[in-house]
Amino acid sequence: MSRRRKVDQFVAETRADDPRRKNYQQRVRQALLTRSLTETDIARTFGLDAKEIAALLAEYQEAGARLVRHGDQWHIDRYLAPDNAKHWKVTGKRNEPYRFGLVADTHLGSKHARLDVLDDLYDWFARENIQTVYHAGNWIEGEARFNKHELDDRAHGMQAQLDLFIEQYPQRPGITTQYVTGDDHEGWYSQREGVDIGRMLADTARIAGRKDLVSLGYKEAFVTLEHPKTKRHARLLIDHPGGGSAYAISYAAQKRIEAAQGGEKPAIWCFGHWHKHGYFQARNVHAILVPCTKDLDTFGRKKGLEYHIGGVIVEAYQDEGGAITELHPRFRMYFDRGYYNQQYSLSGPVAKR
Repeated sequence: MSRRRKVDQFVAETRADDPRRKNYQQRVRQALLTRSLTETDIARTFGLDAKEIAALLAEYQEAGARLVRHGDQWHIDRYLAPDNAKHWKVTGKRNEPYRFGLVADTHLGSKHARLDVLDDLYDWFARENIQTVYHAGNWIEGEARFNKHELDDRAHGMQAQLDLFIEQYPQRPGITTQYVTGDDHEGWYSQREGVDIGRMLADTARIAGRKDLVSLGYKEAFVTLEHPKTKRHARLLIDHPGGGSAYAISYAAQKRIEAAQGGEKPAIWCFGHWHKHGYFQARNVHAILVPCTKDLDTFGRKKGLEYHIGGVIVEAYQDEGGAITELHPRFRMYFDRGYYNQQYSLSGPVAKR
C-alpha cells in the first residue's frame, strides 16, 4: 500500500469518538509529515477545535518541527536547506591574522568517537588562545540500520544523543563552537522527524546552561572576514558536503572548487565529511580538509575507507583589499585508539581515556 493510501485510510478510520484520539498529538504530527492538511481537515479528522489546533501547531514549532504553511494548508518539512541569507561576520584585528580552530565529524554517541582526542584538541585551542572553533558537521552519530549496534548505550534516540553531546562535548572558557548541520548522521533525524536538528541542539544547550554552542545552519555557512580599516572583505566557507571519498584525498574537494561559479567562490573553503586531512590551493581558494575525531568503524572498513584523526588551527592574513594573501593551517594529528589504550572492544563499553 502506498504512503498516500495509508494516510487516507488512517484519516478515514480515525474519528473524533475513536479511543485513539488520546494520542492525537502524535497522530496529527505523523499525518503532517506525510501530507498537507488544512485546519479544517485536522478539526474534522481529530475532533479538535480551532484553539486546540493553534496550541498544537505552536507546540510542534516549539519542539523544533519545521512546520510550513502554504495557503491554508500545513505540513512538516522533512528537508532542511542552507540559509545563505544569514550574515555571519568577523572583523579582523589590525596587524593580526584571523585565528580559529577547525574540527569535524566528531560523531558523539558512537562507540568509536574519540573523546580523548576531542578533549586534547580543545586543550590545544585554549593554550593557543583560540576563541572560535568551527565544526564542519556530523557532531553526533545519528541512527541508521548499519550503525545501531555501534552506539553508546546512552545514545539511542534523538534527544538522548543531543543530551549526550551536551554532556560530553568539551567546553573551555572563552571558546565558542559554531557548527553546521550535516545532511547525514544528525541530518537523518531531520529527514525522518521533520525537525531542525541544529536548532534543537542549540535549544538543548541553552536549557543546560551552555552558551558556547552556536548553530550556523544546514550543510554550509559563509562567514565574512572584514578588514578592520578598509572594510573590504573575503569569505570563509564551513562546508559539510555529500558523496563518498575519491581515489585521491583531494579529488572530491577539487571538483567542488572547479564547479563553483565565479563570484561565489570563498577565499577559504573548509571541508568536513570525508574524515581526511589536507591543504591545497585551487582557483585562488585555500582548501582545508578537516580531519575527524572518530576511529574506523564497521562502515568504514566495509567501504575500504581511511579515517584521519585530528584537528586544525588556522592563521589567515588579509591585505587592505580584502584578499587572503597568506594562510597557515596547523594540523594536530593522532594515532588510532589502540596506540593509547588497548581496552577497546566493540561489544563492551566505550574505552576509558
